[in-house]
Amino acid sequence: MYQAVKECFDTYQQEVVKRMNDDIQARKAELDELLRQKEDYEINQQAAFFRLNLLDNEMLTQLHDVEDAYDQLIGQPAIVLTAT
Repeated sequence: MYQAVKECFDTYQQEVVKRMNDDIQARKAELDELLRQKEDYEINQQAAFFRLNLLDNEMLTQLHDVEDAYDQLIGQPAIVLTAT
């Protein structure tokens, strides 16, 4: 009788341990996927930040070019172009 009860509990323990290990592995896979998504988001966020800073610098350069051209135009006498 003792041996039969022990075997039942041993089988039950093995099944519980197997289920717990399977659950742990599933949770670990979920956490790994969430970590990968977080890292991808951070990389994308950094790339977007870099692109926006580059765009900002390009716009400032163009703004200065336009301002310089305007200043030169205002400082110069008007040139009248005629068709020949």
